[in-house]
Amino acid sequence: MKKRYQIFISSTFADLEEERESVMRAILNVDCFPAGMELFPASNKSQFEYIKGIIDNSDYYVLIIAGRYGTEDVDGIGFTEKEYDYAREIGVPVYTFIYDNIDNIPIGKTDKDANKFEKLKRFIKKAQVDRVCNYWGNKDELRSLVETSLRKAFEDEPRTGWVRGDLTITEHIQDNNPRKIKKPETVKDKVLLEIYNEYCKDISDMKNNISENKLNLDKDVFIAALEKLNSESLIKDVNFVNGGGKVLMVFTDNLKITTYGISYLEKKFYI
Repeated sequence: MKKRYQIFISSTFADLEEERESVMRAILNVDCFPAGMELFPASNKSQFEYIKGIIDNSDYYVLIIAGRYGTEDVDGIGFTEKEYDYAREIGVPVYTFIYDNIDNIPIGKTDKDANKFEKLKRFIKKAQVDRVCNYWGNKDELRSLVETSLRKAFEDEPRTGWVRGDLTITEHIQDNNPRKIKKPETVKDKVLLEIYNEYCKDISDMKNNISENKLNLDKDVFIAALEKLNSESLIKDVNFVNGGGKVLMVFTDNLKITTYGISYLEKKFYI
């Protein structure tokens, strides 16, 4: 019975946006759900309490370390390190990917604070203790390493994962009732499915390959569908979240489908 796993991505954010994007694509390539800060909806919980809940529900934990220690909590410990400690504490398998030349990173992607840089070095040593770490030099290498490591993890350390509820009754039912993929029922669903299809190929092509013309939609209907998807946390536009203008007027390289969006498509039998 095929499982799909939720995989938590932990790292600093501003200096590793492209690398996180590559890791998300690697996770989708192995038919799993990525979970990371850029995909979280708004919540009334404290930041770390909310993150702990996501880690609780994750099957594997991917740690990416480069040249920044990152934002610290009130106790002086960085959120990335706290996430790592919590994952270890509850027994989630951790896979660590460290930049291979920490002392030779562009100034804009390192901590200027000497104290933070020392904390980063201590964190790296902690992450290297009693475990195999992978070392990467660019986002493409990182993507390949993550994908290879996860495929091996699924064999060596299989986890609970997610299985469609209607497919868990018996193996016999699963074998004799193959899943029937449905066509989208609404404009919103049609647009979301196209975003998913392009996301799984190469997100940089989305703005060229998806348009109201391709979908045969009126421009206003198309934009309304995008805004609805965004309001329901099925997709997220990082440019808008960061204050970069009117939401979803055009596709950008920063438009993402969320884990909730992928689950929505699954439940609708679109994928």
